Amino acid sequence: MKDDIKLHFLSSFIAGFAGAVASNPIDVVKTRMMNQKVVAGNDQLYKSSVDCAVRTVKSEGFMALYKGFVPLYLRLGPWNIIFFITYEQLKNAHASYAEK
Repeated sequence: MKDDIKLHFLSSFIAGFAGAVASNPIDVVKTRMMNQKVVAGNDQLYKSSVDCAVRTVKSEGFMALYKGFVPLYLRLGPWNIIFFITYEQLKNAHASYAEK
């Protein structure tokens, strides 16, 4: 592909998707850990983050780690697209200015 705005858009779209896929399970586990109720004298529901992830997968299935994926991508995707397109355009403008 030619190094132009179409390539930058596609690359940033894929980067945003990959970031959402990689970070969503961590976000789900973090949220569950933070929201567990602790009553005086009783143990916590989850002992660690790994325990939380394992129990979630066992009880609800693997896809439970991707609850909230669409809202996460709708937040992360456009940010990546705007950031990387802007970055590449500014980089190209600076390179052409520096040549003069």
